[in-house]
Amino acid sequence: MKSLLQEFVLPSYQDWLKLVQKDLKGERFKDKLLWHLEPNLAIEAMPPVQEIMSAALSFEPEPGQLTAFDWCAMPFFRGAGLQNKELLNALNAGASGLLIEPEPDTNWEVLLKDVELSYCKLGVVANAQNAASVSRLEIFLKPLNPLCVFLIGAKKINNADLQLVKVAASKEPSQDIADAIRQAATLLPQAQASAQDFKSIGFSLTLSNYFFADIAKIKAIRLLFAMLAESQGVEQFSEKDVFLHAQTTLLQADANSNLISNTVQALAATLAGVQALTVFPHEDNAFGQRIALNVSNLLREETHIGKVADPLAGAYYLESFVEKLTQKAFELLQKS
Repeated sequence: MKSLLQEFVLPSYQDWLKLVQKDLKGERFKDKLLWHLEPNLAIEAMPPVQEIMSAALSFEPEPGQLTAFDWCAMPFFRGAGLQNKELLNALNAGASGLLIEPEPDTNWEVLLKDVELSYCKLGVVANAQNAASVSRLEIFLKPLNPLCVFLIGAKKINNADLQLVKVAASKEPSQDIADAIRQAATLLPQAQASAQDFKSIGFSLTLSNYFFADIAKIKAIRLLFAMLAESQGVEQFSEKDVFLHAQTTLLQADANSNLISNTVQALAATLAGVQALTVFPHEDNAFGQRIALNVSNLLREETHIGKVADPLAGAYYLESFVEKLTQKAFELLQKS
């Protein structure tokens, strides 16, 4: 039996381009088949066939590259009326972590009563108003052995594993990525950094309705932070070690539209390999909270994305997208 490569002759890129231009019937190629993500960054709908075949034949997994990702479903809680039973209900409904923005007078002993922190992750959103609560959290955690605690918007405290850098969500993803990597670099020791120093820093980003752009953004952050570690001679640290938290955005006026966009955004995040995911309720009630949590749980239990090392490996459009976005962000970093 002949192989597919013998049965089908691969057209040259120029031959393919001629056929495409004929089908476009006068429309400009760059208007129809180039996505201008931002100024000076255009993504081709299809890279040259020769590049695809070259990439397919040269793939060699690196150590650790075939380790599957899985993510923690972390519903978000805040408000002066936040009660312990709300957190316990979420955990009993399938949440594997909690993301909390505390009030200035939060009593952690009361709020986290019966919450087994050795089995679920805890994320804390810090701001200027709740600094005192974050300080009290450090005291509360001291006698415990929590599974994983990370802070967003504050310096890492004792007994917290990670300090997460917020990644902006502007119309120029390359600039957002460069700014986040630059900020993360300032958190590293001025002396020689270790793998553990890099592992103590992560990123938190807000998702959009640009499915492929969100995926590329997450992968580019991973790649660049790993490149930063490599440039400093750090061993035992790879892209898989970069901790990423993602949260959905409610961009629509209609609740049902937000339900759909939540699902698409969550799918992008899990395909890209985040370790923590927060899905905001499409409507502010108990039903909305239940559905938001189920979006994450259904993606895990029904699609089995979390059991695959890289579900998007071999998707050459995305590979090209990530490469170009990473390159532009890297050029911005070099200018700083």
